[in-house]
Amino acid sequence: IDTLRVLYNLTSEIGSIFNLEQLAARTLDLIFETVHADRAFLLTFGEDGELITLAARDREHGTGKQVPISRTIIDEVVRKQVGALSSNAMRDKRFSSGKSVHDYGIRSAICVPIKGREKILGVIHVDPSVSDTTYSTEQLRLLTAVGVQTGLAIENVRLYESQVKSERLAAVGETVATLSHHIKNILQGLGGGTDVVERAFASLS
Repeated sequence: IDTLRVLYNLTSEIGSIFNLEQLAARTLDLIFETVHADRAFLLTFGEDGELITLAARDREHGTGKQVPISRTIIDEVVRKQVGALSSNAMRDKRFSSGKSVHDYGIRSAICVPIKGREKILGVIHVDPSVSDTTYSTEQLRLLTAVGVQTGLAIENVRLYESQVKSERLAAVGETVATLSHHIKNILQGLGGGTDVVERAFASLS
C-alpha cells in the first residue's frame, strides 16, 4: 500500500468538504478503494456521548446507515483509544466473548479511533465477509493514520459550522437592531402626528 499517496488523496478530497455526512461518506469511499472490505462504517460521538453512524458501506447492500455493528470491538477501541486488528475475531480472546461478533460472523477486522487534537471523536471499522481475507499490520497503520486525518477534518468542519452559526446570529442581531430603529422612528412619527391631530381638534372645540 502506498500510504503517503492514500493519505494525500484523503487529505486533498475531504479537506474541501464542509458537511460531516459527506465527509464521512467520502472517507469510506476512499477506504473501500484502498482496503478490501465488504462492510465499513464511520461513527462519531453525539452531544449525549452516544456513538451515532455518520456513514456506512456494505458491498452487498450498498450505502446507508443500517449496517449491523458489533459494539464489542468498538468498545475496546474507544476504551483504549488505539486501533485493533483481529485475524479472527470469533477466536480472538479480546472479542470472542462478544455476542455481536458471532452473530455477524466477524472474522478479520480493523477498527481504529478517529482522533481529534485533544480527544477521540469516533471510530472507523472495516471487515470482509469472506474468511480467507486477513488484514495486516500495515493496513492497521494506514487506517490509524486515516483516523487521525479524518479527526482533524471533522474538527475543521465543526469549527466552520460554528463560525457560520455565529455569523448568522450576528446577522440576525443586526437585522433586529435595524428593524427596531425603524419601528422606533415610525412610532415617533405616529406620536407626533397624534399630537397634531389632538391640537387640531382642540382648536375646533
